[in-house]
Amino acid sequence: MLWIICGLLIDAHLARRLVFGPFPVLAAVVAGAVVGLAYHLPYPALIVDTAYPGRRVAEAGSLPLLRLVDLLWPSLTATAPVRCGEATYLGPMQGSNVCEASVVEAVPLLLLIALAPASARVRRAFAAVLRARPAFFAALAVVGAWIFAPLPGWFGTLALLRWSQGGRAWIAFSLACALVAAAVLCELAADETEEPPSMRVIAAGVAAIAAAGFSASRYLGTSPSLTYCVARNWWPPVVLSAVLLLVALRWMGSRRGAALVLAAWVVPITLADFTVNPMIRARQIFLRGAGHEAIDRALASAPGRLVDYSTHPGATLSAFGWPVLSGVQEAPDVAMFRFLAPDSPGLTDEIYNRYAHYSFRLPPKETQLFQGDLFFAAISPCSRRLAALWVNHFLVDAKAALPAECAGDFTVSEAGELRLWSRRVPVCRFGVTTGAPSSALDFDYSCAAQGGARFEAGVSGFTIRVPSDAARSWAVAVDPAVIDSIECTGATARTLDAHLVVQPDGTATASCTAHYLDSLGALRRLLRRRGA
Repeated sequence: MLWIICGLLIDAHLARRLVFGPFPVLAAVVAGAVVGLAYHLPYPALIVDTAYPGRRVAEAGSLPLLRLVDLLWPSLTATAPVRCGEATYLGPMQGSNVCEASVVEAVPLLLLIALAPASARVRRAFAAVLRARPAFFAALAVVGAWIFAPLPGWFGTLALLRWSQGGRAWIAFSLACALVAAAVLCELAADETEEPPSMRVIAAGVAAIAAAGFSASRYLGTSPSLTYCVARNWWPPVVLSAVLLLVALRWMGSRRGAALVLAAWVVPITLADFTVNPMIRARQIFLRGAGHEAIDRALASAPGRLVDYSTHPGATLSAFGWPVLSGVQEAPDVAMFRFLAPDSPGLTDEIYNRYAHYSFRLPPKETQLFQGDLFFAAISPCSRRLAALWVNHFLVDAKAALPAECAGDFTVSEAGELRLWSRRVPVCRFGVTTGAPSSALDFDYSCAAQGGARFEAGVSGFTIRVPSDAARSWAVAVDPAVIDSIECTGATARTLDAHLVVQPDGTATASCTAHYLDSLGALRRLLRRRGA
């Protein structure tokens, strides 16, 4: 996208004959990029050694030319259901994410390109756009080459595109193509030199429309049930595009033709999109009702974390502020999953050490990496390791059954159409033990054992205050990777099994303040890693 934006900026200044005019604006763009990188520096510091995305770099030529079909018609390979089903990608790229299949449709582009050899009017329009936007077209060529051509690795490095995966760069490319189509239509609308109707123009246009329609036909839903479910993958917008483009051919020699082509672009896409609901229904996200209220009551009576056994996708439940253990991990909590792994067979570093949507499953279902950014971890609610992470509640389907070995440890309550399992004897935030054990499981997490320990949350970190008792240690579950530094008074601190352990020395009021990883800390961490 920066290539496209910078190309337009350069053209805008060159049009005013300001040869060096773009440099201040481009410098501002670069400065913005540097500030953005500095602000997000903790993120690359946390994911540099992950399986995904980690150090992954993209390769040129990752998309086939057939992907261009998506530019030319509305309502093609990405479905957006309103009444039933899920969003789905139906195009030629098997396994593609429906989000990465997004495209800004440039419906008239193929028609305009096909008409150029047959129409001097269309050629003049293209020539005017090319003269006015040379840097933009150069940027478009660079991005297009990166997406479709098998270029050597040095090209990606030189163009700063090695981190731009084709499916994401495709969205910027399609936007640029839509800008080209819009610019040509503007030139056609402004051209006062008319052409008489031409059979060559009509023949070229019919051929282009037929070719696009034939290429698109294989991806369109044909069954009535499919048409009912998916609002962007059906025939009417495609047929309407063809009809309006054919009508526009009759007047392509006049300014009216540009308006008709614009209508053939806008109206079918509006028809394809107007029934698409971009929001998730309230009942689908547990926003209101008995289920939501049941969880609120449970968390109020017994605070702690909630494990969702795959009843909701992604971070839906955590969006309410509930402390849900599952969700979307921007950077993996490696320590937590390593701690859970002994009770979750198959939960390996290759599965959890990645950016991912993740959720939990009830055994006998198995741990599974479903795709590059989605995995399920199978673990029983009986696990002591979950108790050590301050998990008090489990949200399950209504048909799910408690494991026999710990069924007596939980109460079962209705949560709307789901069920909530809650511990009869809740665990609390801190674990307490004597001495300095070598496992977080050696701590007592019962609420009776808390002994006056306090956790004080802040924006840039948190503070733990515990009684000044050198004979005991306190443990609290936390991701150690997000901690940059720890300062203690009257105590020492160490990490252990996804926990921070504070042990007083008996000399003063015991407290430890942990500072979250910030930009400077992330830079130091990356430099140390590079040196090592």
